[in-house]
Amino acid sequence: MAQAALDLLFPPRCVLCRRVGQELCADCLSGFLPVGNLFCPICGEPQLTSKVCSRCAANPPAFKQVRSAYRFVAGLRHVVHVFKYNNRRSLAAPLAVAITQQIQEPKHPVAICPVPLFPARQVERGYNQARLLAVKLACCWHLTCLPEEALRRTRSTGSQVGLDYSARQANVHDAFAADPGLVEGWNILLVDDVCTTGSTMNACAGTLLAAGAISVSGVTLARASSNGNPGR
Repeated sequence: MAQAALDLLFPPRCVLCRRVGQELCADCLSGFLPVGNLFCPICGEPQLTSKVCSRCAANPPAFKQVRSAYRFVAGLRHVVHVFKYNNRRSLAAPLAVAITQQIQEPKHPVAICPVPLFPARQVERGYNQARLLAVKLACCWHLTCLPEEALRRTRSTGSQVGLDYSARQANVHDAFAADPGLVEGWNILLVDDVCTTGSTMNACAGTLLAAGAISVSGVTLARASSNGNPGR
């Protein structure tokens, strides 16, 4: 009732076109650029073929696969920025629905687990946007969302922006810890907002597998590009 009253007094506006009615209108959502059908079947990197990319062939990651819904360009880049830094938490719901429109629901029982923020960063921001997205995605797909204690970031890694693949790998090495009592025996679906080289996903997956997870895959809203290699 309180939310309905607020919506009546201050109706939501599309974060992109400012049209009244929705946090993200259908017209603006249709302008997002999907990743498409040609990508590495392991890391999900967009490419000209559907074969395993050279990076995954040379150094197979800990995760089974990562899939991203859209390319991190144009309007979506602005939407993600507002979602992460402008306290627009209500965007989690339409963005989760957007993911389901591009990525098929998991066929086997899985538990959803968001990529964690370092506690100090989360206190500063007020929330973990990956967790908000994960909770809504779990609702859409009727899946279990693991508690925050399942996977934790144990040290501040700093921003990955501007780092190459090797530097990103080193930056997140041994940066996570998992609770075996919460992850053991699960097929886990990691959720994050953006993927750029797969380094964060890989570090999280390795930690979860070591704690007893059966398998780890990943889903992200967007796929960014770093030196021509989209991923995180």
